Amino acid sequence: MQLGRDERSFPFSQGRQVVYDHLFQRFVVSKSIAKTERRFVIDNYCARLVDLYGQLSAQEKESLAAQREWVNTEPTMTYMAVDHAKEVLGTCRGTAP
Repeated sequence: MQLGRDERSFPFSQGRQVVYDHLFQRFVVSKSIAKTERRFVIDNYCARLVDLYGQLSAQEKESLAAQREWVNTEPTMTYMAVDHAKEVLGTCRGTAP
């Protein structure tokens, strides 16, 4: 996966797990904002998240799933874990990259 950014800057300098977590949280917020613009979310996040998740080790995946964060999901806040299958694959399934 080509990140296309300076890998010395945050979050890229922190490793794949942090990059995935950062991108996942932005994905969740974007889904909440763009309820009627699903194509925008799919086009901007699906391929990157699926590709990056595939590069994570089993230990990194377990570590992400154990984290809990408050995420702004307008009009409320949601306390959530990284659930790749539910959030990413649930939104991205059946879409062409």
